[in-house]
Amino acid sequence: MMLGQLRWYSKKIMMLVVMILIFFTLASSISGLAANKISSEYMSSLLKNIDASELYSHSFMSENHAFPAPDEGSTSLSQMAFMLATNVKPYDIRSLLGRELPGFANFDTKIQIAGQGSNFTNLPVESTPPMDVLLNNEEPIGSGNQTAVPPAHPNLEKVVYIYHSHSWESFLPLLPNAKKPNDAVSSNPELNIISAGTTLADALAKNGIGAEHDRDNMAEKLHVKGLTTNQSYKLSRSIVQDAMADEESLKMFIDLHRDSLRREDTTIAIKDKSYARLYFIVGEEHKSYKENLAFAEKLHTYLEAHYPGLSRGVLLKNKSMGDGVYNQDLSSRAMLVEVGGVDNNRAELDRSMKALAEALENYYWSQKNAGQM
Repeated sequence: MMLGQLRWYSKKIMMLVVMILIFFTLASSISGLAANKISSEYMSSLLKNIDASELYSHSFMSENHAFPAPDEGSTSLSQMAFMLATNVKPYDIRSLLGRELPGFANFDTKIQIAGQGSNFTNLPVESTPPMDVLLNNEEPIGSGNQTAVPPAHPNLEKVVYIYHSHSWESFLPLLPNAKKPNDAVSSNPELNIISAGTTLADALAKNGIGAEHDRDNMAEKLHVKGLTTNQSYKLSRSIVQDAMADEESLKMFIDLHRDSLRREDTTIAIKDKSYARLYFIVGEEHKSYKENLAFAEKLHTYLEAHYPGLSRGVLLKNKSMGDGVYNQDLSSRAMLVEVGGVDNNRAELDRSMKALAEALENYYWSQKNAGQM
């Protein structure tokens, strides 16, 4: 009798131990999975930009045959289930490799419009030197290759605001002592990307479009405020907001940068003249990015028609590729433009800025005549 009871109790104890082990195993597994934030990038991207009214209309029209069928094709449930389960998009090879190859996830971006030769192997590259380098690189004023500050045009209404979140970005041909791509930095506004902005402002003025041009030394301002170069867009945001408050007439906001790619990707010959190519960058990490995208597409279309190949295209960037907003949430006509690369010279930069001025002028008058400016 005693032996039978012992066996019964031992079985119960074993079952209890097994159940406890199973419970702790499940609990640890679930907590571990939660810590790793299991999610589907496909579902995240699918839901991120959903417009509730559009979703309701789509669902209503799909069920009520009195309404025309939506233009979009039907969603494949099997394809959606596959993407939710695997995080792999059958139409995008990057999703298969992005988790496996170190650094490959950085290419999680979208080329909205691919210009001539543009692909995922030659996306714009940002290379920011340490702050101490940026604060000690000034070339002497008057060392050649400069663009003088254009004369003021006080009678023109200020419509375009030009600024430079990375004002130190420069070009090797403008810096006699620079040899390597990383040397292409300068705090001299006559030799860095600010000089391209000066040319753009002058070209706009000659075309009857007033422009306000910020020529701040961003490295110095960051240093004074105790900020790092990673906070450049935070600083430039305050500059743009101040300008918007001071000049209510401003309609377009252009942040000019210089790409770090080499000459073969950033230069093109048009009618026997070489130009520094332009790349339009749209940040999609804000709800109104499609308005900025439409602005970029119109500029690209004009340039493609009049200067074939000058535009490298239109690139959508999210936070995995940088700031993701680039202050473009401040205006529906805000744009970041990559101007050439480290190897482009003054003549190439000037030609491209004059072409961009034409595109902006064309956009402005077309919008104004349509009552949309």
